[in-house]
Amino acid sequence: GTAAAALGREELVAQLATMQAAMDDAEKQAKALVKEAAKAAETAKTATHDTEEIEGRLVEMQASLDAAEARGAATELAVAAATATATRDEEELRAKLVEMQTALDAAET
Repeated sequence: GTAAAALGREELVAQLATMQAAMDDAEKQAKALVKEAAKAAETAKTATHDTEEIEGRLVEMQASLDAAEARGAATELAVAAATATATRDEEELRAKLVEMQTALDAAET
């Protein structure tokens, strides 16, 4: 019985060693997976950051475009207003010239 027990014990030790090796292997794999996951998380964080930066820049660009459009519209309005004023002034001047001409003609007569 002792020989069988000894053999059994050796087998158990061998099995334990195999199991220990498997556990060590699994632990190594788990650590590798954790490293991979951390790397992936870092990449995702960077990508998210990049996306946020890109979105931020797009918003800035859109705001600049809107501001430029608003400035353009304001300029157009100012030009239109100035033109209208100039036209009105010109008409007023013409009217005054006509009045003066009429007054001159009346004086000469």
